[in-house]
Amino acid sequence: MNTLRLRNREVPWILIRKNIRHLYARVKPEGYIQVTAPKHTRLAEAEAFLVQVGDRLLARFDSLSAPSPEVGDAVPVWGIRIPCVAEPGRSQPEMKEGILRLPVDGSGKPDAEALEWFFGHLILQEIPTLLAKRNLPSADGWNLQGITYKTQRMTSRLGSCQTVRRIIKLNTVLGRFDRRYLEAVLLHELCHLRVPDHGPRFYRLLESFVPDYRILRKELRAMVKTVGR
Repeated sequence: MNTLRLRNREVPWILIRKNIRHLYARVKPEGYIQVTAPKHTRLAEAEAFLVQVGDRLLARFDSLSAPSPEVGDAVPVWGIRIPCVAEPGRSQPEMKEGILRLPVDGSGKPDAEALEWFFGHLILQEIPTLLAKRNLPSADGWNLQGITYKTQRMTSRLGSCQTVRRIIKLNTVLGRFDRRYLEAVLLHELCHLRVPDHGPRFYRLLESFVPDYRILRKELRAMVKTVGR
């Protein structure tokens, strides 16, 4: 395990070399940074890359250390703060009588994984409503048949689209904010089914549906930084 000083903080990290073209850095839940790099990348090159993206990585470290919600804490659901309670013996989350009721983890706190499952379930339920709102199923040029929607808590992406396999994955963090942010990210990924890259044609298409997309994206990225794991 290597260590590197980032913004006056000692950070552990490892380097994994693969047959790829670019460098990537990811903060692992265990509390270290994993750098994945091309096979011939030198240690100094990887360190320089870490310094370049240091602010983002340290923000991720801070979110890892954020506490799980305690009994009685409020959790944002679609932008509205809802009281959260852990109930021993409960197998899955449920919104009941205005309270978000969660299973208990091994330490007696609300189960963080169950909370992410709850947000993922909310997002999947919301997708048909958002598509109908935009009239996309019958809009000219759109083919929404055979799309698989998935959710996952992701560290660096709000969503992703596998255009060949027609799989769209959405970050469960989106369930915490106003629905318009989920809608913007969903439309972003759907537009990739028609335009795979992020060129001018892609943004013309996306902004025909979401004219203020760039503003929403900036607001959303700022809000995501405030959410702990």
